[in-house]
Amino acid sequence: MQNSLRLKQFLTIPLFVVTTSIFAHSSFSELPSGSLNTFGPKNEVDYHENWKLAGFNDDTSKGVHLLGELKKVKKHLLGKTTLSAADLEALSSAIAKDSSLFADNFKVIKLGLEAIAQYESKFGGLFTTENRTKGGFDRKASGYELENLMLVIMQSVIDYSYTEANLAAYPKLFNNRLFKTSSYFPGSVVQPADASQSFTIKINGTHVRKPGTPANYETEDARRPTGCYLAPGSIAKVTVPSSLVGIGATILVGAHTWDLTKKPTIKRMDRVTTKYEINSNTTTIANPLGGGVYINVPYQNDLGILNITLQNVVRSPYYARTVANKTSLSDWLNVERLRAAPWTDIETDKVMMQVPTSWIYAFDGIETTMDDWDMAMDAISTLLGRPLLRSKTVIYMQVDVIKRGKANFPGYPQSNVDYDPYTDYKGYHSSYLTDGPRNERRYLTNVLFHEQGHAEKIYKFKGEIESMINFLWVAVHNKKFGVELNKAFEESFNGYGISHSIEEAAISWMITENFRTGNPMSSQTREYRQEFSYQPRGHAKYADLVRLFNWEAIEDFYANTSKMWDRGEINYSFPNRVNEIPTDDRILRMSQAAGYDLRPLIHFWGIHPIDSKNLEAEIQNNKLKKSTAIYDQLSYYKTIVPMDNTTFRNFGLEDFSESKIQKSSYYDHVSQSYYPGFLKKWWNDYDAAEGQAAVNQIQNILDLYFPDGRPEVDNTSCSEVTPLSVKSSSTTGPENTLDDNPATTWAPKGDGEYLLYDLGEVYDLCDFEINFKNGQTKLNYFDLEVSWDNQTFMVVKQGLSSTKTRTTYDTYSISRKARYVKIIGRGNETDDWNNISDVKFYFKQGNNL
Repeated sequence: MQNSLRLKQFLTIPLFVVTTSIFAHSSFSELPSGSLNTFGPKNEVDYHENWKLAGFNDDTSKGVHLLGELKKVKKHLLGKTTLSAADLEALSSAIAKDSSLFADNFKVIKLGLEAIAQYESKFGGLFTTENRTKGGFDRKASGYELENLMLVIMQSVIDYSYTEANLAAYPKLFNNRLFKTSSYFPGSVVQPADASQSFTIKINGTHVRKPGTPANYETEDARRPTGCYLAPGSIAKVTVPSSLVGIGATILVGAHTWDLTKKPTIKRMDRVTTKYEINSNTTTIANPLGGGVYINVPYQNDLGILNITLQNVVRSPYYARTVANKTSLSDWLNVERLRAAPWTDIETDKVMMQVPTSWIYAFDGIETTMDDWDMAMDAISTLLGRPLLRSKTVIYMQVDVIKRGKANFPGYPQSNVDYDPYTDYKGYHSSYLTDGPRNERRYLTNVLFHEQGHAEKIYKFKGEIESMINFLWVAVHNKKFGVELNKAFEESFNGYGISHSIEEAAISWMITENFRTGNPMSSQTREYRQEFSYQPRGHAKYADLVRLFNWEAIEDFYANTSKMWDRGEINYSFPNRVNEIPTDDRILRMSQAAGYDLRPLIHFWGIHPIDSKNLEAEIQNNKLKKSTAIYDQLSYYKTIVPMDNTTFRNFGLEDFSESKIQKSSYYDHVSQSYYPGFLKKWWNDYDAAEGQAAVNQIQNILDLYFPDGRPEVDNTSCSEVTPLSVKSSSTTGPENTLDDNPATTWAPKGDGEYLLYDLGEVYDLCDFEINFKNGQTKLNYFDLEVSWDNQTFMVVKQGLSSTKTRTTYDTYSISRKARYVKIIGRGNETDDWNNISDVKFYFKQGNNL
């Protein structure tokens, strides 16, 4: 199985062009006597006879040709001939073409190993400090013909020769056979002093489907660490229970499974792992580079906790908090992190990672870090309606010498963080892997959640493919780490110089030509290119949804989606449909989850119904109420539209310098993405007319969905609720507003002084009453805001005032659900003094949460 896959991979290896002088390698001499003692005449005969007896291929016509090519390499390495750059390049191509013969031709394997040993005896291992390839080299650069040739041979050996059959037939051929590049990557470790020593460890042998919509990589094998490491050159044995035999389970040596063939810079061998099918209770394994040992459990197997025994391996640092294994803090601090293997496995039931041991052996905070990672994964799973404990970890992260793609990518593992094997990290390196997502909130952490969003296969509106995935960050940091919603939203996209609050995201959308002319937000790739992608406004609708209706609104939507998937009522599994879910169906189901008609909010954010009449009928059939919260929010958005050129420019200058805007290219100019080119296009032309057009569009949305104006709660059955507490921005007696005594007041001086009431729980508020001191003689001004959590406040109304007609209380509608109410004083008609005697709140009975 492995060999056929490797052949396909090898046929794609590009031909390499060389740059260094070909004569740099012409002074080779024969290796010292005994340095290749396994290749002496007697051993060669023994191995060859065993090979024939085992039924392996020998002198086919292709084999003869390949042997001839390898002999040319060996003669060049020994200095008996000198090959030109073109000759070396031709040899690379020929050997790569016939690389599958390294699987079943004894002489080919033997000669390949001899060539590798000859090269390393003179030049050291590839990429090591003594080798000219230290630091890596360009795959197409000239001067590296010999190095590229050696990589082809080494890759052929590791891809094809390290089979269990070969190890069994020729243990002496492979025993103590290591590639010296292993000291660079994956790293050095001393072989066990006692080859008979064994370790038994438990793994989770269960990997079955869990409820909910499927995520990427879910049906691939589950990788289970053993906490053991195979030293380069060692041959080990792995013994497993019979339940693992013959079901497609495999043993993986080396964790770094990404093929780096397409990387333009070569910084390690392209493929560094070996894999062995488990066809009997005991399997022999080896890898000339060494590596951690893992059991791959196939999908839909429920085998429970299994004991795995490994012989002739070393223990590697391992921190576990899983159903199968648990590492105490004491064991971590005093034993596990001090083990000598170069890579450390860290896993919970929700998170797995491999990091260099040099990053971790002096790290004390492992428990706090993994607590935070588990909390982050819980936020993601809850948001998306998936179980907290999945069949595999929610995320799997891995460090490598170079990130695996041209850009950042998801994956199992996600490999977007690199390290320098030449650097002594002295036991600790600050990274989001080690520090955790709570404290490490820079660009790469942002990337991690963005790519995890792709891996989760989130069900989205069309156009949201590169935006909605950023919302995972908001859920993690707001729900689990207590970051205020707007702040978490600002941090959710940390690229291209844009960091927007929800209001700023709204402005960046309202100033566009598409919004001003009543068009949907565009996902087209031409003039209106990517109005969603890589921009906060693309996923701001979800932040608005949360602050208006709390997290349950979106969590219930995805939970219901998962239940419908499990019941077979929806099926969006064919390619890319998760990125373009039917619009009206999604609007309806989101509205059902929120308990309100969400059409106006979603319409504002650029998603318009496809069949308006039919969707209207469905909204009516489901008795979904019109939302005062949405009405108030859209009304507020009218007040923040830039209404002149100066305001428009000032908004753009918060994100980009004027120089960057003016120097943007024509391509950027025609693009309607919120980038410098868009601002340049409207730099001189945006003015009052454009601002008014945006305001008019919001009013059109309000008129369309709220023909009767602001929805008000029927206050005929409302009851008074006494606040649990009240605080003030000043110390001027806020408690006086709750004593029902007109002689006592809260009277601070200053625009923006406020009262904050905690009602004790979330209520469906009808209205509230205020008794202003001297309310009959002066107009008193204030704003009203509400909040669910005392972090994120939403404007209910601005510019409210007393009536000058009442001797006691003025009444104002709230018609919103909230726990916290903030009254912000704006002074009075003659000065900036605020003066309130008493405040009362009323709620609709039976509707509090």
